[in-house]
Amino acid sequence: MSFAAVLGLTLVLVTVIVLGITLVTYLSSLARSAYELKVELRREMEDGMKRIEAETLRQTKFARGELMTEIERCRTATNDDIERRHAEYQTGAIAREALWVEQRDALIATVASLEDRLARLEPRTVGRVRAIAEAQAAIPSAPAAEPPPPANAAMPLALENFETPPQPIKAKAR
Repeated sequence: MSFAAVLGLTLVLVTVIVLGITLVTYLSSLARSAYELKVELRREMEDGMKRIEAETLRQTKFARGELMTEIERCRTATNDDIERRHAEYQTGAIAREALWVEQRDALIATVASLEDRLARLEPRTVGRVRAIAEAQAAIPSAPAAEPPPPANAAMPLALENFETPPQPIKAKAR
């Protein structure tokens, strides 16, 4: 083998070795870059997730605060409405009760007035019934007798039981 062949072969071998080493270095550099990209993407993804969680937590707290404010406002409005309706009911109940008392007093006064009128009319009625009875006793009786009342006719009120004038009834004040 000649010197040129050995030199050519050596140069080819050195070139192949240098190219191999360069290729291995390049591939390791690519692998390291891919790993760094993976680590960086993972870190960015975790940072993004933390930001999203923090934002979600902040918005949740804000929504809860708004919801609590709205609930409190609704509760206050409901309580105010209940108090207003209760006051209206109480006012109406007091007015109805006053009206009932007024009507009851008017009825008691009317009943007392009617009792007084009845007490004044009863002695007159008794006196007139006695006068009629005495007048009929003084008149000679007629031969024709009245036919007997039918069996189903209502019995007339007996007016002879008013021997003493009735006493007015005093109504109890309620």
